[in-house]
Amino acid sequence: MTKKIPGDAKTYKSADSTSSSENVNACVFPDQFLNSLNPSGIPPHELTLKVGIPIILIRSIAPKAGLYHTMKTMHRCFASVCYDSNNSSGTCIGKQVKIPRIDFYFKQAQLPFTLIHRQFPFQMAFALTINRSQGQSFENVGIYLPSPVFSHGQLYVALSRCKSMGKIKVLVQHDPADHKHTKNIVYQEVLE
Repeated sequence: MTKKIPGDAKTYKSADSTSSSENVNACVFPDQFLNSLNPSGIPPHELTLKVGIPIILIRSIAPKAGLYHTMKTMHRCFASVCYDSNNSSGTCIGKQVKIPRIDFYFKQAQLPFTLIHRQFPFQMAFALTINRSQGQSFENVGIYLPSPVFSHGQLYVALSRCKSMGKIKVLVQHDPADHKHTKNIVYQEVLE
């Protein structure tokens, strides 16, 4: 998807280190090893972006200002220390915001140290899960359902993300006999 967007790409590399409070010799773990760790919920070591790429924040930075977890933004321009973006949804619609690199901490039982990963707190967002899309609003929506939604109200949440019903496309693949229907899970006891 990134290659289909015109323009030059810029790669931001994280600054990785280990916690200094632990008695582990840092020389044993070279930068290449620390950079190769890619834990879930933490942005990658190399974050390659182009102007116009949709991104999503993975940490809440300033919720009162509208910089909260899962806020979708559009990448606007580059900077070496901060990142400019133009919010496409949320309470900061149309405002320019500067997002600094922040420290992410990762501790795992198999590792004798805590990884400190300094990177911009976002990931590319060409697709979202139904739960993560809640509260977002989009011009065009494509919904891929390889299985029926499994929770009360999820189908409604997915279908209500678009501003126009004519711009929603749904791909249902879980019933080979009928590709036009899916289940809408509603628990009546929740509504009473």
